[in-house]
Amino acid sequence: MISPTEFKTFDFKSMGDEFSQIGVKYRIMLKADKPVIGYAVTNTQAAELQGNTLTPQYESYSDKIQWGLITPYMNLGRVTDSTKTFTVTTIAPYVFVVDARWMASDNDYKTTKPFNYELTITKITSPS
Repeated sequence: MISPTEFKTFDFKSMGDEFSQIGVKYRIMLKADKPVIGYAVTNTQAAELQGNTLTPQYESYSDKIQWGLITPYMNLGRVTDSTKTFTVTTIAPYVFVVDARWMASDNDYKTTKPFNYELTITKITSPS
């Protein structure tokens, strides 16, 4: 479950990848009852996600995510059912974030009750 005031993280370390190596590919599948944003960042970036400057959001003038001070390595914008491949280009400890906080600034979603989501991350290749 996730609500419009929350983000949840999944540490790639739990799959045995303390540091993801260049060339490793992961398949990210994200399903949710309401639109969420999903993105891959480093452990360090994820540790700093609390402040407003690090809350991804949509502005009325744009349908693109405004990232503030974070730069994700891969992202899925406002999705309810999406699959994407993430290829590691920088050696780092990665975290995948499921983020519903953008809803708080959208009148259509800010009163949304907590809802279900499902995240599946599969390592599909390893570096040579």
